[in-house]
Amino acid sequence: MGAVNWGDIHERTIALYARHGTGLGGQELPDVLSETQLRRAEEQFGVEFPEDYRQYLLRVSAGGRVRTLRFDGARWYRWFAS
Repeated sequence: MGAVNWGDIHERTIALYARHGTGLGGQELPDVLSETQLRRAEEQFGVEFPEDYRQYLLRVSAGGRVRTLRFDGARWYRWFAS
């Protein structure tokens, strides 16, 4: 597998949300996570995310229409779109 161009993936994901708007649940692309936020989520869930997923969360977005990693001020949770 070749190197991943995360900037390109981020731009294409933004374009996808712009094109489909309400077709993606009417939500905006969630912000990226900081390294600290990501480590805290891994600690809370008791896992270490695969490196590609870590990079996605750090460089593209904290999730999308189906699943979004969110923090409610006290703990992390996975939000699932209905």
